[in-house]
Amino acid sequence: METTKLREKLKAQFSEIIEDDNNLNYLQEAFEEIYSKEYVSQVPEWHWKEVEERRRRHLAGETTSEDWDIVRERLKKKYGF
Repeated sequence: METTKLREKLKAQFSEIIEDDNNLNYLQEAFEEIYSKEYVSQVPEWHWKEVEERRRRHLAGETTSEDWDIVRERLKKKYGF
C-alpha cells in the first residue's frame, strides 16, 4: 500500500479507536514504547552526506532540476506505469 493511502487509512482508524476511552491507554502505551527506543536510521551516513552535497550544489546553481510532474510523465511514458 502506498504511503499516502496507508496514512489516510490509519488516520481513519485512529479516529474510530480514540472514541473508546479504553483504547486510549493502549495507544498511550504503544506510543511510549515507540518513542522510548533510540531511533537508528536505516540510511547509511554516506547517503545523507551525498544528499547534502547534491542539495548544496543545487542551491548554488551548479546543477539543474525538473518539475516532478514532468519527470513523472516521462517515466510513465518510458516504463508504462
